[in-house]
Amino acid sequence: MRSKNRYQIPCDLAYLRATLSDARFHNGPLLHAIDFILREGTAVYAALDGIVVDMKMDSFIGGPDPEFVRDANYITLQHVGGEFSEYVHLQHASGIVDEGDYVGVGQLIARSGNTGYSTTPHLHFHVGRSARTTLGWRTIEPIFMSDIPIDRISVRRTAMEK
Repeated sequence: MRSKNRYQIPCDLAYLRATLSDARFHNGPLLHAIDFILREGTAVYAALDGIVVDMKMDSFIGGPDPEFVRDANYITLQHVGGEFSEYVHLQHASGIVDEGDYVGVGQLIARSGNTGYSTTPHLHFHVGRSARTTLGWRTIEPIFMSDIPIDRISVRRTAMEK
């Protein structure tokens, strides 16, 4: 399923090192998530007008193990048409918005980081809709206002792993 809304890229492309969707981490309800590889502290912008409905900014920690998944800092914006966007792995205390705030497209909302289940500084971005899943939602493929190259990484299992 694709988004009905058109989203702006949530970072300045001049600072973008790579954009990828890695099947090792982005599967199931996160199938359409995108990682924008950025230096820590890079500006993160609202991809569409919306209301801040959830956020967490108190974590200093992250690492390459699922045990860190609850340590991710994030901001969730609710948009028209029942869609939401989520910005994850944000830098500690970098959010400059509060729950309930209205934000405009392109407005600075936070800084990229490396919190939670993360192997390198980046912005994990996804668009979602409510769904009958264990999480209560699933990602949908975002339509962007401009084209971006996305390296889709698929995992090939070796004969020894099968």
